[in-house]
Order: sequence, then structure tokens, then C-alpha cells
Amino acid sequence: MNPYDFVRTDWNNPPARQAPKPHHKFDKDTCSGRIECQLTAETLIFIPLSDAEQEAKQKFAAHRNEYGMAEDGAYYIPGSSLKGLFRSLVEVMGNGCYSKFDGKYKQAYYVNKVPSVFQQCNSPKELCIGCRLFGFIGRSEKDDDKLHSKITVHKGQVQISDAEFIAGEEYGKFILHSIGGPNPRHDAFYLTADKQTIAGRKFYFHSLNPLSGREGDFNAPVIYPLKPGAVFTFTIHFDNLTQSELNTLLYAIVLEENMRHKIGYAKPLGLGSVKIEITELMLLRRHLRYANHPDSKQTYQADQLEQYLIPNLASFRSNQSNTFKDLWRIWAWPPPQGVRYEYPTYEWFKEAENSQLRLHQIP
Repeated sequence: MNPYDFVRTDWNNPPARQAPKPHHKFDKDTCSGRIECQLTAETLIFIPLSDAEQEAKQKFAAHRNEYGMAEDGAYYIPGSSLKGLFRSLVEVMGNGCYSKFDGKYKQAYYVNKVPSVFQQCNSPKELCIGCRLFGFIGRSEKDDDKLHSKITVHKGQVQISDAEFIAGEEYGKFILHSIGGPNPRHDAFYLTADKQTIAGRKFYFHSLNPLSGREGDFNAPVIYPLKPGAVFTFTIHFDNLTQSELNTLLYAIVLEENMRHKIGYAKPLGLGSVKIEITELMLLRRHLRYANHPDSKQTYQADQLEQYLIPNLASFRSNQSNTFKDLWRIWAWPPPQGVRYEYPTYEWFKEAENSQLRLHQIP
């Protein structure tokens, strides 16, 4: 079975763009705070060092010491990886823009296959929920003179720390199954049946049987992942979010009990399935805090946290749109037994009768 599928977008429901809340003014309709989270690996997990820190993607990201240098023996998950994960989910659940889609994908050009209202936000005064929460960088040109172009930035209202390693063990040497690159020229996978729009956003299935390769296989790197059971903790800080924005962020973190997130390297091969839990939620009403109001700060843990989440996440959990149904299906946990997830072979793509098969039609 193909290792990924697409979460469909409701093209009739464009992003609700608006100016983000300022970072220096707070009112009664917004809240700030902190979310403490725990991440537990359900499968092998591997977060490579950045390209600047390694010659090959072999070593799990090492913890930085007080001098900012990589330190052997401890691990971390970069906050940027977590930010990318949650941003992609907020864009799906909040019907945000296609922030990473510029229309160009190797030899294929699908720019006209994303409705214009869903393409990247281009004004800091009109941002979708993803760009409001996680940031926006734009550029406006003056007289086509790039030397005098103005860069516009919104730094975002959500900041995520690196995930600190708490416990776990290294698996040892693992040879990855040979991976080919995406093949967007096979537009039957990437476009809707009528070829009018892209199929949606790509998400990878979970698997309990990671595909390993053999020594010397072409394009089969060696990595040293962590075993299932590795535990990390991280913190999310947020400022000036409306209740609706906060609810979307919270659901992107907790999902459903029978779902898991995917993060890191080799997701198509079955790595990177993780369980993310909120251990503490602290809400800060800054407009009350500066008035020394006793209700300016509230902290939720355990049962109190669950009681807070139930009503605030109810609309997501009862959502029957194709978007939510697709995400629930792809990220369902535990994964079905006996299913082998693997890309179709080069020979498969060469067969003429396969040229227009959709993802659900391949074996």
C-alpha cells in the first residue's frame, strides 16, 4: 500500500484572513499562556542533525550545551520540527493557506491547481490562522526594483521550545529501505479526479513494521534512531490568541486517543510515530493581570485539564467534513495489521495501464 494519502481541502471554504492581534495590546477577548507537553515515541524515531552539523544523516540530533555546540550523549527535537508539525495541522483544521506551496514541484507545475484564495498569504494585515499563529514573511516590490523592496514580517503568536530528552535508548545501526523521491509527474496521485485542483495535503500512514534495507543498497542511508518508548518534553508559549485560535492549537496537539502524530525522518518507511500529551495548561488573561485580578491566571492539570478540553474541542471531534475524516483515517492508531506500506516501483510507473490510477486504486 502507498505510504501516504492526501487530506482533502474544502475549496468552497476559503481561509478567513484578518489582521493578527498585536504583541503589545491585550483585551478581554484574548488569552496568553503556556502549554507543557510530553512526546513519547511509538515507533523508531529519528531527527537528523542539520546539514551544517553533519556530513550524512546518521546521527540523532544531539543536545546543545551552554555554548550552543552539539553535545554527545543527549538528544533533542528542534522546536522548528515541532513548529512545522503543528503549523501543518492548524492549516488543515483551521482551513489555512497553503503556506509551503509555491506551485513548483520539480518537473511539474501545479500553481494553477490551487485556487488563488488558498495560495500563500501576501499581506501582514490579512493572514490566515496558520500565518497568524506561526508567523509570516512577505515581500512587496516597488517599481520592480528588488533593491528597494520592503520585507514584511509577522513573528507569530506561538513559540515552541526544543523538546528535551527525558528517557530512552538508541536502537543502534538501522539501514533504511531505499527511498525514491516524490513523483509529481504522475498527476493521477497529486490531482483530483477532474484534474482541476491538487488532491490536498500529504500525510503519511503509521506502520509498526519499518522498512529496512540491506548493506550496500542504492540510496539506502544508515541511521541510528531511538527505540520506541523514548520520552521528550517541550513547552509551547502563546500570546494574545482568541479562544477559537487557542482551541485549534490545542486540538492540533492532542488529536484523538486513537490517533498519533508523525515527525522526523523516514516517515514513509514507518518511522516517526509519536504520542503527544498535554501535561499542564496555564492561561494568562493579561488585561486582568495588570489590574491585579485574582482570576488573571488559571492552571489546569489531570482531570481539570480534561474538563477544560472537552467543551473546547467538541466542535473538532464532531466535525464530519472530508478533511477531518481523511486525517482521522490516515493517522489512525494502532495501524492495521498485515499491511506493507511501500512506494510503487519504477517499473509500475512505466506500465501504461497504471498511468491514471489513483492512490486508492493501487495495491
